[in-house]
Amino acid sequence: MNNLLKEGDIDEYDFLSRAELLCALDHTVMVSNFKEYFKVIDYCSQYSSEHKAITVGVKSIYEIFNDVHYQDLKGGLFEGLGRLFKNNLKVYLYPIILEDGTIINSKNLQLENQEIQPIYEYFVSRKQIIDIENYELKNLKIFSHHVLEKIRSNNPEWKEMVPEEVAEIIEKQNLFKK
Repeated sequence: MNNLLKEGDIDEYDFLSRAELLCALDHTVMVSNFKEYFKVIDYCSQYSSEHKAITVGVKSIYEIFNDVHYQDLKGGLFEGLGRLFKNNLKVYLYPIILEDGTIINSKNLQLENQEIQPIYEYFVSRKQIIDIENYELKNLKIFSHHVLEKIRSNNPEWKEMVPEEVAEIIEKQNLFKK
């Protein structure tokens, strides 16, 4: 939900439609009002001692290692990361492709704040940040906001950018036209 807040007011119908599409693809969806990943892990840890994992994109890793998000914690960045990575949490990292064709993953990712880079590399070396390797190169160039723009402008190219089941549901329910 936090990502949708960046665009302004949350359209609850839009948000729930996105969750339903993920469920239609047999993905489990958890909706929360937590802005920080460590709070999600804290919450889940109250109810389960099982190992936990999250999947994030490269842009989210930049946010996870941005110390500005931990200013309200007494221990700052270290406390936030400690709470996130406790109990051997695994973070599966989905790569991104730059315009020049370079693929950014855990091995070549460079944080803006180079003082924090060794902390990031520590979690990579412990195999708590793990690259997702079974992706399709063509999918790295697809972004949800581009798909949404094409849907809203009635450009049929969006159908090639999503799984067939998703396209069928979007068309059948006339989603995201607003």
